[in-house]
Order: sequence, then C-alpha cells, then structure tokens
Amino acid sequence: MAEIYQMRKSQMVGAGLAYVRYRARPLDGSIHQSDGPGGLKFYIYLPPDYEESADRYPVLLHLHGAKSPWKWVGKDINVVAAHHEESVRAGESQQMIIVAPHDAHGMTMWSDGSIDMARQVIRDLIPHIDQTWRTIATRDSRAIQGFSMGGFGAATLGMKYQELFSGIIVWDGALHDWETLTAGRPSIARDQFGGSEATFLPWSPWALAEETQLNVTPVMVVSGAMAGWADKYMDHLKRNGVEVSRLAANCGHDLFCMENQFGREAFRFIAKAQAGGRHM
Repeated sequence: MAEIYQMRKSQMVGAGLAYVRYRARPLDGSIHQSDGPGGLKFYIYLPPDYEESADRYPVLLHLHGAKSPWKWVGKDINVVAAHHEESVRAGESQQMIIVAPHDAHGMTMWSDGSIDMARQVIRDLIPHIDQTWRTIATRDSRAIQGFSMGGFGAATLGMKYQELFSGIIVWDGALHDWETLTAGRPSIARDQFGGSEATFLPWSPWALAEETQLNVTPVMVVSGAMAGWADKYMDHLKRNGVEVSRLAANCGHDLFCMENQFGREAFRFIAKAQAGGRHM
C-alpha cells in the first residue's frame, strides 16, 4: 500500500490555530469581496495604483485548503498580497492582481465530480476576472498556486490547463493519488468522486504529469508537514520532464509560516515564469 502522509491530530489543530492567530497585515493595495458566475465568491487584491492608472496587470490565482471558512480565505489572500508587495518594493516582481475563490463545499479538491468546482474556476471565474478587471489575459501573465487541498488543485489545474498558466506553486500540498485518497480521505473519494477511480483520474496530479505530452509549465513545490508527498511528487515530475524546484520550510502545515519564509521567493519564481522562461 502507498504511504499516506496524513497529518496528526496535533498538526491539524496547529493548522487551524494559525488562522485563528493570524492578524491581517497592512497593505498598500486593497482587497475586495465579490461574487462570480454561479454564485462563486472570491476575494480579489488590486494593486495600489489600480484606480489611478490605465495599466493592465498579471494575475495570480490562489486556491485555499479543505474546509476553509470564507474569512480564512481572506487571511490567505492578505498574507500572499503582503509578500507580493514586499517583492514589488524590492524590485523582484511587478504589480499584479491576486484572486482567491472560495470552495463553499469545502472538500472538492478543486476538481470536477459531484461538484464541478474546476469548471467554475476555469470556464467561469477566469473569464469573468479578465472581463471585469484590467488583467493581461494571456497564459504568460497568469499563474496558479494553492495550499494543502489547494496545492492539489493548483497542481491539477495547472497541469491540466497548461495553456492558461505560466507557473504553478504547491504550498504543502495534499497530493493524493487514488490509493491514499480512499485510505486517508474516504469521504472525499465517496462524495466528490462517487467512489470511482475512473472519475478521479482525470483530476489526479500524478496521472496528469504522466499523460501531458508537452510539460512546459514550471512547478515550485514548498513543503511543511507534507514533506514526504512533496519529495515524491517532485521526483515524479522530474521523471516526466517537468521543470520543478523544491523548497523545504521549517514549518508545520501552516501557510503563514511558509509564506514568511518563502513568500518573496515564490514571487521571484512567478516573475521568472512570466518573463518567458518556457513558452507553449
């Protein structure tokens, strides 16, 4: 049986406490709440000069972890935006728009199944963002990242829709295959995928890496408590021709801790990807 990298109860409690304890950081830009097509709620960060300029901006899509309340998604985008602004002030990246949708169902793995969450993000939300705000609506100006379940989603959507994303960042991803999902998260296997491996496989980041004929989107894998998964997935990507970098944070399953260590490094990675390191 495949090894399951399941968090201990103390780690799960610690992950929740990180959200309770986090206090929003002041920003030069602004964060807004909005409703997308089909009622999909999301937060959007706009750069400080957005209202005064006519500029268009690259986009980063951020996917949250399992069972995250709406207010926790707001804390996610705050810490991501804070490190983005630090990176801009240091001259390491350009201003960008950051979007963080909310999976109100909590456990979709950002995939399609009983709930078509991937469709809502890819076919509905991204075009809505491009039509409503001044984005640069090209692959080379759009990246995706996610934490925990969102790391699974970022890897899956980034690999499946490489024509849309120039870079992928996985923050301590819950990188399940079917064996570990059925053993460690049987309710997700049952409720989202109907207990069917055939339904799951089109959304497996492992299978997608193997099936993609032209792996051109680079991946950064950052680990905390899920280091075992990160190591195995990095090796899997390398074997399948994916450009991948790896960072190990001195953190538990804690996005804020990992962002504090590697947030600016993440935006340097995005800047390099969006500068045209590899193109389709």
